[in-house]
Amino acid sequence: MADSSAKKLFSQEMREITRSIHNKSDTMVNAKLGVTMSDDSVWAEGLLVFYEIFKFLEESLDRHKDSLMGDLLIPGMCRTAAFESDLDHYLGESWREGYAVRPEVEAYLEHLKCIEDKNPYLLVA
Repeated sequence: MADSSAKKLFSQEMREITRSIHNKSDTMVNAKLGVTMSDDSVWAEGLLVFYEIFKFLEESLDRHKDSLMGDLLIPGMCRTAAFESDLDHYLGESWREGYAVRPEVEAYLEHLKCIEDKNPYLLVA
């Protein structure tokens, strides 16, 4: 009978194989986090990305409020207004003037629109 305790779990093998790249990735993420936390403009750029995504998802919930998705429209849960307030703080109240969504974010939003058109429930899965 084979000793099953000698077999490694797949998750253990993956951890060992990817340890080096994860260590490098973690170092880079931590360095970026330090910059982000100390530079308001970098923080604001991140907020803009999440703002667009949250805004889209919240608007989608509203567009489908007469379906089961409407049950997810819980008072106080929407974050768009809070993002806008934070962006007013970091970028000034005129940040919307001349603002354009980053092409990468626009591409992601287009992807979300396609999902919404095909099956909006996948947006909340």
